[in-house]
Amino acid sequence: MTSFPIKAILLQKIYIYLDDFQSSPFKWGYIDMNGNIIIKALYEDNRDFTEGLAAVNYKDKWGYINHRGETIIDYQFHTTTEFSEGLAIVQMFDREYRTIDKTGNVIASGYFDEQYSYQ
Repeated sequence: MTSFPIKAILLQKIYIYLDDFQSSPFKWGYIDMNGNIIIKALYEDNRDFTEGLAAVNYKDKWGYINHRGETIIDYQFHTTTEFSEGLAIVQMFDREYRTIDKTGNVIASGYFDEQYSYQ
């Protein structure tokens, strides 16, 4: 199995990478600037790190991990945004939107047609 850096996006010196892009389903993880694996490719999809956390999709649910790959906010969301000013917007599977803080505490919630990040 060969790993290749696919997205050339610097993420606080961590890049997103795709593991074995010739097989399916794809798995995503994170590498450093030298190509060393920082977080193993375990995720169906992932986002950039912002404010120390990255949204990752594991078994069709989104949650948040830290730079060590530790789950900080459990996999429970249908969609997520990146953190900005300590807050992120998530959507539950019943379509309810919630604003959460970096520990997963709900700050606000409701049903809306659309919800945008705080960036």
